Amino acid sequence: MNAKTDTKMKIVDNAFYEVINHIGSHPAESGGALFGTEDDYVIRRFVPDNNAKTTRVTYTINTDYLNPVIKKLWKEEGLSLLGIVHSHPNGYSSLSGPDMRYFSKLLSGIKRDRFYAPIVFSVPD
Repeated sequence: MNAKTDTKMKIVDNAFYEVINHIGSHPAESGGALFGTEDDYVIRRFVPDNNAKTTRVTYTINTDYLNPVIKKLWKEEGLSLLGIVHSHPNGYSSLSGPDMRYFSKLLSGIKRDRFYAPIVFSVPD
């Protein structure tokens, strides 16, 4: 696989269903981290960001919680942070300007061929 040209996000079933079960059952602006290996960029693990700071229109990652998880999954399982998934209210299917600025700033020190930031919708919305 050529990581620079193959840009579709691939995710294993169990991680996909974890995203659905967690984010799909919460109001908009809930999210979590996506993990996999940089050799194939397949999402293998989802970690909910249960204590993120959220409003009906904003999602702010709980870095105090996720940073140790990122380090642990790298050290114990060789998994890298490959993305952040979060939900938007219905009708807002792409990253907002504030989303892009926030993720850019937050991830400025992380070097990846790609980083996924999918938007999903939840049942409550």
